[in-house]
Amino acid sequence: MSKLSPKKKKRFKAGIADIDPGHFCIRGRVRVNGKIVERREDFLGKKEGARLRREEIKKEIRAGKKQGVISGPLVLAGNDLQQKREYKTFHDLFEFYKKNNESVGLMRYMNAIDRNLGRIPKDQFEEPFVNYLAILKTEPSKRTGKLLAHKTINNYIDAAAMVFGFACSTPVNRKITGVLTNPLAKYPRLDTEHRKRIFVDDEEKRLFDALITLKSPLYWAARFSRKNPIREADLCKLQRANFDREKRWVHYIPHKTRRKKKNKEAFLTLIDDDTIAYWDSLPPDCPWLFPWINDDGTWRQMDNDKDFNDPWHEVLDLPKISDFHWHDLKHCAITWMLTHGFTRDDLKKLGIQFTDECIEIYDQSGPEDVQSRWNARHGLDRDIETQVLSIKVIKFLLAAGYSPDQLRRIGLKADPDIFECNIDDFLSKLQKLVPEPKCENGVKTPTPLAA
Repeated sequence: MSKLSPKKKKRFKAGIADIDPGHFCIRGRVRVNGKIVERREDFLGKKEGARLRREEIKKEIRAGKKQGVISGPLVLAGNDLQQKREYKTFHDLFEFYKKNNESVGLMRYMNAIDRNLGRIPKDQFEEPFVNYLAILKTEPSKRTGKLLAHKTINNYIDAAAMVFGFACSTPVNRKITGVLTNPLAKYPRLDTEHRKRIFVDDEEKRLFDALITLKSPLYWAARFSRKNPIREADLCKLQRANFDREKRWVHYIPHKTRRKKKNKEAFLTLIDDDTIAYWDSLPPDCPWLFPWINDDGTWRQMDNDKDFNDPWHEVLDLPKISDFHWHDLKHCAITWMLTHGFTRDDLKKLGIQFTDECIEIYDQSGPEDVQSRWNARHGLDRDIETQVLSIKVIKFLLAAGYSPDQLRRIGLKADPDIFECNIDDFLSKLQKLVPEPKCENGVKTPTPLAA
């Protein structure tokens, strides 16, 4: 079958399409066993010769029909999809799904189903699949020795449902695959609980000590993910172009938002100097921010399915940390942000999460954290390093009888960037707001602090 360039593809007229001067694509169509099939060929010459060759192609197809053989590549008319084989099994439907989807979600689970049930006929798939799920629910995992979580079981169901759902998603797909309905569309899912695993006690220190001891290529990725919530699938795809050095943030479009009509960009802003120095030290020809660097210095792009499983569990084995997934770093990062002054609206504006329900999963803060955040923003503590006082403290001191000169002599000052004025203007304005202290027997009595 002729493969036409999209730029040069033209409409067929009487079975002939003009590609270039003296270059034609011939399409011969014949009805075979109730279906219209076609064969295409490139032809170099005059248009009259192309017409003659088209009639010859149709004769060849008819001759093959009489002999029980259809020669040449055949295509279902009207959809330009090559019909190489019939879609009889789950494996056939899975290959059709992969061929027509650039981003294959739940690939790990689809591959597992394909290995175990790939040869099951599509019309008889539901019963073996139910038995397969029963085995998954009762047999412990070979890697962890524990029963699979309900969420994992649901991922197997979703993976199979996606394959069948795509096979019958459009009239063209139904015509090609022969799947009219999705047998797993309404299959019941198991009840799940959201993971809330974060670092406890000294787990964080032990984990990063293990990453350094093992010289793991995951060290910088883990260090970045500790305070910047990002999924591993997106982390693997971060490139130098995603880092804005001037604004000092990493911006990217999360994988889960790319299927929406309007992509929403996310921004990761907690980047330290050491991480930037690491990016500057990477090989100039490496486009990735977090490549997998081998012992010999060679590099490659990180693999979401490969590099965050066995290598990560090898790291966890050294400090003997259990039940901690790489994705839990995202939980830790959001928890850290919420307990260090970031609000839910801040996270949404950064593109970290999109609903209050999702953020609720990660909000591990308690009353002590709320009080600590309030004190950091509005409390009466003085920053020793910068000697910047909050407006309430200075107002309190002035009300207690201290003069602006006294405050200046003890070294207290206001930050001009915060209050948009120098210390003299600032104190003079505050002094006007506070009444003069009363005099009783020649002793000044401080006035009460104004509300």
